[in-house]
Amino acid sequence: MNTTHRILFGLLGILLTGGTPLAASWYAGTFATGNESDISSFAVGTNFFAYFARQNSTDLGQPWGNGDLFEGTYNNGWHYTPVYSSASAGAVSVSSGYIAFYRYVAHADADGKLRLSIHSPFSDAWSTQLVDNLVTFCCDPSIDPTTPGLPVKIGTVVFGGKLYIFYIAAGAPVNHLSCAIWDGAKFTYQVLDGNGNMTDPAPVVAPDGIRVYYTDYEGDILREAHSKDGVVWFLSTIDGGCCGVHPSVGRRPSAIVHNGNVHVFYYGVPSGPRWLYTAGLYGGVWSFGVVETGIDGAGDVAAAPLVHANTIHVFYLVGPNLYDSYSTGPGTFQTVVLDGFLGSSVGACCRLIPPLSAVEVNNSQPLAIYGALLDPYQSVYAVRSLTWLP
Repeated sequence: MNTTHRILFGLLGILLTGGTPLAASWYAGTFATGNESDISSFAVGTNFFAYFARQNSTDLGQPWGNGDLFEGTYNNGWHYTPVYSSASAGAVSVSSGYIAFYRYVAHADADGKLRLSIHSPFSDAWSTQLVDNLVTFCCDPSIDPTTPGLPVKIGTVVFGGKLYIFYIAAGAPVNHLSCAIWDGAKFTYQVLDGNGNMTDPAPVVAPDGIRVYYTDYEGDILREAHSKDGVVWFLSTIDGGCCGVHPSVGRRPSAIVHNGNVHVFYYGVPSGPRWLYTAGLYGGVWSFGVVETGIDGAGDVAAAPLVHANTIHVFYLVGPNLYDSYSTGPGTFQTVVLDGFLGSSVGACCRLIPPLSAVEVNNSQPLAIYGALLDPYQSVYAVRSLTWLP
């Protein structure tokens, strides 16, 4: 760990115990540098883990290739560990999980392969193994085919003591929403949906099983795959298409569970700039709403929701600004600008870029992690963080 990273991670250490207040008890700091294409994070008690897929280039577009995957942990001080590195197959999209002291991070890499890196508590070391030979890691045509640098997301959940990895398997003429299930010794595989062109699976463990939300960009629809047992799946359309509440929707979904109810956040383009929609499942019936209107190209970044103090917080980018919209349930969201570039209402830090992640530490401190362009003229990239200290 070099001196720069010691200093930057030390800033977040200060951040978690105090720091420079921005607004409504939010504290900000910069704690890593690099050109991150994706971030995933989770917390176990007071231990916080963040995974950074970093491309070793200042070019946010193609070609993908030379890159590294790092882990940042906070447990009585910061630790910064390389997980996976490749000169030609760097990690592009990442998702992480935790089972019985084992840490997992799945990564779709620039060679079109899906890999799983596993940290053993016994050897205190990382190992990496192949999951699938042919995955779609880039690029998402449902967003903008002229900007090929946007990675296709993957998603993981822990269910029944197993790690479920949801990803888009490349195929012709269509691709497939697929799932690899790791039981601690071997993988088993399922194809959930092979009828269309899918992207960006967002899984969540609900009281009635696993629910996976994803985009079918051929029909501009938000779809759901639901399984009560992780074996048998049922598919349905939630919004968009010919019969949805909103036309042309479903892009970059994310999901959480609040008071036993599933909440999905996704983008749509009713006309002009994107809108951020929400759909809540209450008693088996979907209720729809709008979180934000008039979002420009920053809507390419999936919103990052979490629940804190029985309140839903949704972090998302609008132009150069990081927003937090919050609500205690169905109804109107209240919004505050948390960070931004030259003149935001909270902190003039940087021009915000992908990626974005959110996690609650020790069931008490929400933490948002996001990419930033500190100096747009010098291409200086960083990872910023915001935490709530009531």
